[in-house]
Order: sequence, then structure tokens, then C-alpha cells
Amino acid sequence: MDIETQTISDPTQEEALVNQYFDEIEEIRLINDAEGGIYKKIAKNRKYIKGENFRDHEVKTNLINSTLQSLIPHVYAKSPEIAVDINERLEADHQMMTNPFESLAFKRQLAKTLEIVMNHSFLESKTKETFKNAVRSAKVCSIGWVKVHLQPRVGKAPMATTPLADTKDNIHLAHGIEQNLAEDENNELDQERLTQIEEGLMETSEIVLSQGLVVDNVDFEDLFVHPSVGRFSNKHKAGRIYQRIWRSKEELRGEFPDIDWSTVATHEWGKNKKDGTFQAEINAINTDTHKGAENDKPVAVFEVWDKTQNRVHLIVKGVKRALKSWTPVNVGEQWYPFFGLAFNQLEDEFQPLTDLEQWLPLQDEYTDTRTKLKQHREMNKPHYIANGLKEADIKKFTVSETAEVIAIDTEGRPIEQALQKGVHIPIDLKSYDTTQIMRDLQIVSGLQEADMGSVIKAKTATEASILNNGRATRVSEQRDILEDFISDIANYVAECFLLGCDIGMIRKMAGDGAVWYDDSYMPKSDIKQKADHIYNFCNVSVRAGSTGKPDEYEDRQTWTELLPVLLQLANQIAQAQAQGMNATYLEEYLKETLDRFGIDDDSSKFIPQMQQPAQQPMGQPPMGQSPMMANQY
Repeated sequence: MDIETQTISDPTQEEALVNQYFDEIEEIRLINDAEGGIYKKIAKNRKYIKGENFRDHEVKTNLINSTLQSLIPHVYAKSPEIAVDINERLEADHQMMTNPFESLAFKRQLAKTLEIVMNHSFLESKTKETFKNAVRSAKVCSIGWVKVHLQPRVGKAPMATTPLADTKDNIHLAHGIEQNLAEDENNELDQERLTQIEEGLMETSEIVLSQGLVVDNVDFEDLFVHPSVGRFSNKHKAGRIYQRIWRSKEELRGEFPDIDWSTVATHEWGKNKKDGTFQAEINAINTDTHKGAENDKPVAVFEVWDKTQNRVHLIVKGVKRALKSWTPVNVGEQWYPFFGLAFNQLEDEFQPLTDLEQWLPLQDEYTDTRTKLKQHREMNKPHYIANGLKEADIKKFTVSETAEVIAIDTEGRPIEQALQKGVHIPIDLKSYDTTQIMRDLQIVSGLQEADMGSVIKAKTATEASILNNGRATRVSEQRDILEDFISDIANYVAECFLLGCDIGMIRKMAGDGAVWYDDSYMPKSDIKQKADHIYNFCNVSVRAGSTGKPDEYEDRQTWTELLPVLLQLANQIAQAQAQGMNATYLEEYLKETLDRFGIDDDSSKFIPQMQQPAQQPMGQPPMGQSPMMANQY
């Protein structure tokens, strides 16, 4: 559990620290919100994704959204598979150990248990959706942030946007409603809400205190990294990281009843949340007569992870001291629970590029070209030129019915001189060709034509293969970045589990056969030393390619190439076994072949098994011999 110290701080000093934190948050916000800053870029990117950039007269073909939707499945398509292996260097060192906890069998069983627990937790936490949101945010906002922590049943824990279901939340809300009723005891709505919450708690068979892994997306605008960090890769060396979390004022009043909430600003759910609107919101609070609606509005709570102090503080603008402070214990080596995914890092600044800012000029050029073609076609509407005709005759012609005979007075002139077809402005299709624009979009996005839903020009198999390999190279680089990102999270989670889970919780996830450490393991060491020792002999990683979109064509091609080799090796192994020869070297060839083809599978199922000859029961004649013939012998 996390540690909350009982040291008494000077109120003036504590207020100075809170003010320093808010000054830093404002400094970071101003940098991001400056002209040409990342907030402006993100707002523009989102505008293009939603199609709000188009004017009324323009052709509304949203290439940005379609390209983004087509590209994401190639980068991330399914939940990752976590692998936990034993450090090979340590395997040889511990072959002769007499301590059962240092035996190779114990280490392998514990690593297998940890692997089962982590894959179970990742599946239960719906990490597929979380990581896909992170990929989308990285492309739109430059960074996709994810927060990871182990939620304990009791004690201090970080806040989460989507926490595990817990009875404590209902209790906090009930306490907040009670405070509302203390101010307005005739509020019938709050009375009914409190009654329903109390009945729900009474009818619940047991109090739910949730414990488990929480993997949460964090909006880009809700995370503030200390500006001392020069490069994105050094983000975890920052002195402080701030997370803004939105909670209803009512819930906060119930959880922190000793705080004066009268000067705390609220916001509107679903609106663009900007710190600069706090003062206007406070003024609105002072003149608002509908207290119930006001208490239901969200408040911006900042969770301050201060690495220089090894402490976490919960602060709110308008409150002079921290709501609570604690020292986190069940955290990984990097300490911060925040992980950032970025595909376009820069070597000279912290803020990476977004994918979309490279696509927007091509969207504008495509829209402009297609709109001009549309206008050109509209100017070429069918029309006629009349010479010397009366208005009544022209009207007869324009409103005529099908197969109607129209009498027109041409004053003796041929009809061709009085009425002629209008001349159309020729359309040069080359001037409105968007082929090059689409090719440029393929280059900057990494998508080939088939993935974008159109084939611009038929290609030979060789040309298509080159294009596909070029796309695969760029997508593979992004997939590699994503797998490193998930591996960092997996290692952090492994450390959290080793520090914060007992055998009871582990067996709930991995079964009664799970192997875990207890008090008898390294009895002279504390839990941190035990966890570090175990973590050092475990290698935690994401199975390569486990997050990518399956390529059925490539899989079939691989199997077509591999099958003759497997059959030949299987026949050689069978012949060696039949002759009583040692076929171990052939089995090793088989394992290596599967490994070189990237097939993570049990090679034993490809090895032919020798069938033992059936033994004849006592007193039974050999097959093909009748009992009468047997009696003759």
C-alpha cells in the first residue's frame, strides 16, 4: 500500500507549494497554446477529421478521416500477447542451486504464472481499445498518453478517468449529497437520490472494494510535463508531471468534507476545458441560485507527481492546500505511471510532429481541385442563344412538354439563325487530375492504393510487391514503436504485480496451480528487494507481431514454402527413429526452421511419433490363425 505521512506543514509554506505547481501548469499551457503551438495544431487536425473545414460550396471528400481509419488497423489490430521468459544468463548460474526458490523449475513456473496473470489483466482491462485510442491520439495530437496503476482495495491510489467499479465511489457521492441537504434540506431531488443510493448499498450482498490493474487513456490536453525536459525520449526524467482529472463537485465534497469548496471553480460537461475560464466560472458560481445543478458540475483536480520529492499531491485551484498527499510504493522503476506513444519524434525539441499536419495541405489541394471541376461543370449547363425572338416564343420553348409541337415566329429566317445551342467551355481533365495528389498522400501516410479503396493505375505483380513492401516498412516501424511502448507498460505492470499482489489475488487470475513468492522467500529481505530479485531474472516483452493485422496472403505463402521442408524433415526423423538412430539433431533443425520463419509454435507436434506394436493377450492365437489351427500345435 502507499504511505501517507502525518507530518504537519506550515499553511503558508503549503500554499506557496500549491501556487508554484499552478504557476508551472500555466506556463506549460501558455507554451502549448501559443500561436503555432500544439493546441492550435490539434484543434485544426480535429476540425479536418470531423469535416468542419469544408465550406458550403466545396466538394466534401474527407481524405483525412478515411486515411486515418485505413492506417490504424495496419499499426494496431489486436490485443498484445505478453511473454515472460527466464534470463538465459541466469539459467546456467542456478543449475546446481540447492535452494528450491533458486531452482530453474521454480523460476520458470513463477515466470509462467506472471505471464498468465499479465495477459489476463490486459484482457480484463480492455487494453485493445485503450492502445488503439493511444495510436489515434499519437497521429492526431502527436502523443498518445496512457496511465497505468494497480488499484488497491484500501489505501491511497492514483485517480483514474475510468476507475474500477467500487462501493467507495457510491459512499463518497452519498456524503456529498448529504452536504447538499445540510444547505438545502427541502431539496426533494437530492433527498430521492440519497434514498436510492442508500437502498442500493443496503441491498448489495457485500461491499465491493475493487483491486486490480487500471490502464487508462489520458487526453493530451489533460497532461502537463515539466518544461525542463528537452526531448520526448527523456520524458520520465522530468521533475514533475501533472494530470488534470475531472470530478463532479458533489463527489469531491463527499470525499473531502473538510475543504471549503465555495471558491472552487466548476465547468460544463462536454465543453472545451480551458484553464483561462476559471475566473468567469467563479463569478457565475457566486450569482447562481441553483445549487443542486452547480454541485453536479465538474471540477478540475490536478494530480501532481513530483519526482523531486518522491510524492504525489492532489490539488484544486481555489484551495490553498493539497487535498491529500502520499508516497507511492507499488510503482515500477521509472516511478511515473504515465506512458507516451509518439511516431514522429524530433531530435531538438520535446513536442513530436502529428501525422495529420503533413496530410492537411494535400487535403486542401484535393478539395480545391475537385471544387473547381465542379464549378466548371456547373458553368457548362445546357443552354440556347436566341436571336430576335419574342419573349413569348422563348417562353414556349423553355416550358415545352415532351413531343410538343411549338410554333415560333422567326420572321422569315431559318430556325438555325434564330435559335442556336450555346457553346460549352471545354474541360481539360488533365488540369483537374488528382492522381498526383493521391500519390503524395500515399507517400506521406504509408498507405498504398488498395488500402485507400482505389487503384489509380494497374500494376504488375512486381510493382505491387515493391509498393506493398514500402508500405510494410513504414508501418513496421510504427508497429515496432508501438510494441516498445507496450513492452514498457508490461514491464511496469510486472513490477506492480510483484510489489502489490499476494498469492490469493494471483490464484484468482491464474488458478490454484499458480506459483508465487511468500514470506519464506528471501525471509531477511523486504518486499521491494524480493520483487526486484524476481524481476531481474524475468524478461517481460510483447511477442513480436502480436499486435499487427493478420496478413492471410502472406501466411499462406509462408506455409506453402515451409510445408515441403517440414515434410522432408518429418520423413527423415521417422526413418532415423525406425532404424534406432538418434534424431535429436534433425529435431533441432525443425525447431530452427520454425523459428526462422517466425512461427512461435510447439515443434513437437510436427515430429512423427513411433507407434508401439500391439501385444497379443495371453492364450490368444496370432492374428490370421484360427483356434482350431492353434490347437494343432
